[in-house]
Amino acid sequence: YAIIRNEIGLAIINPNEQIIAQTHYQEHYRRNCYPDWLFYWCNAECIAFAEKGLFGIMNSYGKVIAKPQYSHVMQCNLRDVIIIRDEESTLEGAIRANGEVVLPMEYKSIIPRKKYNMLIIKKNDKYGLVDNRGNMILPMEYDSMSISNEQGLAAIAVSKDGESYLINEKGERVSEN
Repeated sequence: YAIIRNEIGLAIINPNEQIIAQTHYQEHYRRNCYPDWLFYWCNAECIAFAEKGLFGIMNSYGKVIAKPQYSHVMQCNLRDVIIIRDEESTLEGAIRANGEVVLPMEYKSIIPRKKYNMLIIKKNDKYGLVDNRGNMILPMEYDSMSISNEQGLAAIAVSKDGESYLINEKGERVSEN
């Protein structure tokens, strides 16, 4: 499948170059680093498209899953998870390709960690860790958090109350950082 721009707007074509969906969306999204993009794949099943400076999401058949209401739609390469940002509050949330809410729009930041299929979340200046279904793994009580790519999930670097150390996915301290 591919997305093309024609005189009407955007069209989704199949491998036989037949138009399977047609939209009128043509607005440029001028605030990101790719100002000429009108759309992009946010995962294998969904396309983010822009209209009047806001992003919406449609599936590969052209069905609109989310109307243009987000200031950002971010590809995070987690299984079926799309990170979204609200324009007015600048808060982030996460939804699935079918529009189901994974995380409500209440986080200051959501940082995907594809290798572990998890998301580091930040709210009220505290960090926590959730899986790709939004289930809490580590509570939001840390001042900072990162997952070491070298040591795997068993080494999550955190700081709390001015002290830095490594913990595992159960929150157990494994060593000083």
